[in-house]
Amino acid sequence: MQNVRIVIGSALVPIACAAGIAGLVSAGVASPWLAALVVGSGLALVAVVLTRQVIGAVDALRRIAAGDLTQPAASATFGLAGDLNAVADQMRQVAQDAFRMAQMVDTMPTNVMTADPNTGVITYANATSVDTLSRIEQHLPIKAKDLVGTSIDVFHRHPQHQRSIIADGSRLPWSTRIKVGPETLALRITAIRDQAGAYVAPMLTWSVITREVQVADQFESTVKAVADRVSAAVGDMQQAARVMAGAVEISSREAATVSSASEQATANVQTVATATEELTASIQEIGRQVEESAQMAGDAVGQARVANERITGLAETAQRIGAVVDLINQIAAQTNLLALNATIEAARAGEAGKGFAVVAGEVKNLASQTERATSDIARQVSAIQSETAGVVDTIRDIGSMIERMSGIASGIASAVEEQGAATREISRNIQEAAGGTTQVSRTIADVTTAIARADASSDSVLSVADVLGSEAATLRTEVDTLLTAIRAS
Repeated sequence: MQNVRIVIGSALVPIACAAGIAGLVSAGVASPWLAALVVGSGLALVAVVLTRQVIGAVDALRRIAAGDLTQPAASATFGLAGDLNAVADQMRQVAQDAFRMAQMVDTMPTNVMTADPNTGVITYANATSVDTLSRIEQHLPIKAKDLVGTSIDVFHRHPQHQRSIIADGSRLPWSTRIKVGPETLALRITAIRDQAGAYVAPMLTWSVITREVQVADQFESTVKAVADRVSAAVGDMQQAARVMAGAVEISSREAATVSSASEQATANVQTVATATEELTASIQEIGRQVEESAQMAGDAVGQARVANERITGLAETAQRIGAVVDLINQIAAQTNLLALNATIEAARAGEAGKGFAVVAGEVKNLASQTERATSDIARQVSAIQSETAGVVDTIRDIGSMIERMSGIASGIASAVEEQGAATREISRNIQEAAGGTTQVSRTIADVTTAIARADASSDSVLSVADVLGSEAATLRTEVDTLLTAIRAS
């Protein structure tokens, strides 16, 4: 189509001239020879002009092919030359775009190479590739400047695998890592395709990632180790939180038991305190009564002494009465003897002594009665003396017993006083114990509250530990992902 347009454009001028001459000839203005001459001259002129323009356009195309893109296009804008100039302008624009693209690829900070997909020979390497390889060329069998024209086999110990990959565009893109001496290179191969989508050649982009690999290894040895330790610590925290929660639960139950026991102990202590107060009052009352008993025993001892003295006096009086009775008895016996003598004498006197005999008989009777009476009195006095002696002995025994009772009462009073002091001390201690148990109850209540808070805290710690465990797992996953990404880059 382009050639057709060029031919049509070149024929326009002579055709127009021929049409004009033909009109003159048909009008009889010009002769056929003149018309032929004019047409021939016009065609010759057109041929000369077209030749020059075509030569200029071809020269412009040659300069473009040589890489000279600075020359402007020829001035012709019509006909075959115009079409050629338009094509030259388009080619110049395409060449300029391609040159800029080539310059961009050559100076871009990425290592880029291309190779023949069939032979594996490197056909292009940008300046960055040459510069990068020059820094590690001591590990290569070639110089970096001799890279183009060399097979990719120099980078691989077993190049058949890489050859098979670049030969098959359907296997691209493809990424791998290769070792060049101590250096690690990340290689990525992509397919270059034409406008029809056909596979043309592989493009190899690569970078030295030795430092990144070292950083990844260091990152794995440090950060991942830290993440592992964090994960282990979180596991320990979770275990500790669970243990603490169990301990808090046990402590809560024990605190409840202790609280109940403390309340019961408080009630018991209060009961004992009340009973002790009552015991103290009873002991005080007993002490008072024992003191009164001791006093009464003392009084009884005094009274017993007085009674003993009086009974002793009575015994002495009875003895004196006995003596008097003995005297009276002696007097009665003597009187009886005298009456007997008087009777005898009256009998001797006869009638003159009858009256005296009667008196003597009466005296004798009285003496006999007196003797009997004194005998009775003597027996009674003897009985009184015997009883009085028994009473005296009994009173002495009672006095001794009362004195012993007084001593015992005094001892009891002292013991009761000591017991009262001990009971008061016990009461004071029990009151303090009651206060202590009350304080313990309050403390247990505070402990129960604290345990409840600790339970809530342990639940929170366990929740936080679970969250931290999840975060630690996420961190480990992210670290593994990051390491994978770093090593894959």
